This record gives sequence, C-alpha cells and structure tokens, in this order.
Amino acid sequence: MHYHAKSGVLSQVITTTMHCTTHADSPAHVFEGGQYTDQIPLEKYYGTGVIVDIPKGKWGVITPEDLENARPKIEKETGHSVKEDFPHWEPCHNLLMRNGIMGWENVGGDLEQVVGKRCTISGFPIRWEKGDGSIVRLVAILEEDD
Repeated sequence: MHYHAKSGVLSQVITTTMHCTTHADSPAHVFEGGQYTDQIPLEKYYGTGVIVDIPKGKWGVITPEDLENARPKIEKETGHSVKEDFPHWEPCHNLLMRNGIMGWENVGGDLEQVVGKRCTISGFPIRWEKGDGSIVRLVAILEEDD
C-alpha cells in the first residue's frame, strides 16, 4: 500500500483465509449462537498443559483413539488421569467448544523442544469483532529448570 520511496513508511495489506494457519476457533465457528472471538475472555487463550506428539500425515485426523493412546504419556507427566484434570474430556470439536474448552489448530514450529513437557501455553487472538476464529502466535513458556 505504501513504501519508503513513495510515502516514507512501509504499510502492507494482508489478505488471509481463516482456519488455515495456526489459529484458535471461536464457538461461533462450530455452532449457531456460540461466542465470537471478541466475546471470549482472554483467560481462555492461555493455560498450563503437557505437550504430546500425535504424528499425522498431511490432513490427518486426530481420532479418539489417538487421544486415548496419548493418555499414558500425559498421566506419566502429571501423575493423575486426564479426566481428573479435564472432566469434560471429549475428542469432538463441537463438544469441546460447547463446553467452553478452547484449543489451537494447525500448530507447527519447534514442537520437539516442548514434547513431553508441562508448560504454559498462550495464543492470543486478534480482537476481531464477530470473528469465527483468529490467527494466533502460539508460545510455550517453560519453567526455568526445563
């Protein structure tokens, strides 16, 4: 839009399609009457968790069986059952959203540095009014001794 020689500043235009990069869905994405991005408290976009590796090929679907197979890894790290930490544990996208459980999709980057570790995870959205989700910059914060 603007560049240094023309305006003395650089100003870029970004056009994107939602839900194709690392992003957080909003409940409105999966069911009518669900909250939009600007209605969700920021506290829903960060928390602690254990990172597990569920390898899939391109467009691979994470199944309930994949999540069940990851349980031993999580229980080893936390010392108790996943259902104890997350009583609404359901592998269904729609049910998670209906129960106020947020998540991130299409996550990439240096995942091998955090697999198997408990960390604080944050991925804040753009304050997009009536948005059905938002691109996020996802960050894992490890304890100093990790």
